[in-house]
Amino acid sequence: MMTKDELLKRAKKHFKLATEADAQQRQREREDLRFQVAEHQWDEDAKAQRRGGTLGAQTIPPRPMLSISLLHQPRQLVYNQAASARLGVEIHPVSEDADKELAEVKQGLYRRIERDSQAHQARSWAFDRAAKCGRGAYRIITKYDDYGGDPLDQVICIERILHQENVYFDPAAEKPDFSDGEF
Repeated sequence: MMTKDELLKRAKKHFKLATEADAQQRQREREDLRFQVAEHQWDEDAKAQRRGGTLGAQTIPPRPMLSISLLHQPRQLVYNQAASARLGVEIHPVSEDADKELAEVKQGLYRRIERDSQAHQARSWAFDRAAKCGRGAYRIITKYDDYGGDPLDQVICIERILHQENVYFDPAAEKPDFSDGEF
């Protein structure tokens, strides 16, 4: 069993490793998110020229700064495909000893978890960020059940992560969804 100090030291080490390995990707994500805002598509020199002003004795009139999103329409096509995909988990018996009825019961339990925690909202939130800048995340956690018969009863919840830029993945993970990450 690790002491609190040892655990904190280990967490700091893992955080440093993740931030260093991911720094360039995070910078690209910030730039991509910033580019989604039309006003940020103009650099400062172009904005200054468009504002107008005086150049010596000459008065330069202001000019409009039009920003037309070239990303909105293709991104909307991707959103529509995702909305119609109805993503979810299907549980099937895979071994000879597996029971089909038990798989159906587990499927029902999982559907209830998705319904009660509004999993589609968490997935949509993560998908929106992934479509805009390459990565999105949501979390699966347990919470104490206020309506359970025992004060230690817990329920599984699927939740969105509001500030997804605060999610750090294990850089040693090899799977595309980081499911094999150790921290």
